[in-house]
Amino acid sequence: EFSQVVGEAERMCGDTLYVFDMDQAESFALITMEGIINYFLRDHKAIFIVEGDGADFAENTIRIYWADLDDGIPVQLGNEGNTEVAVFNPLYECDSFFLGYYKSAYYMIDKADYYADCYENVILAR
Repeated sequence: EFSQVVGEAERMCGDTLYVFDMDQAESFALITMEGIINYFLRDHKAIFIVEGDGADFAENTIRIYWADLDDGIPVQLGNEGNTEVAVFNPLYECDSFFLGYYKSAYYMIDKADYYADCYENVILAR
């Protein structure tokens, strides 16, 4: 399964998310994490959803992370505390904001606000 965004593609193999840089014609393992169930590339980052169970991870819950393609360090998004669904789904991006699905409608959010889990300044897309 591949998803292409601006010269990069991604794929899963086991618990490892690989990125293929089309400009360099090289593939590299970005992150290995148990339970990755969905992923996509936006803003030179991999955004991925992890599902699982464990001591600090209740059964049938999700967590959302992003990792910059340059270092692969996972950062968990707060997701407004929601552990059942992604609160904001970034569908498209511009230089400084995402357009995505939030609370049953399409909204714009500043990228910095998205990564800070701050949804109070979202703007309804018309």
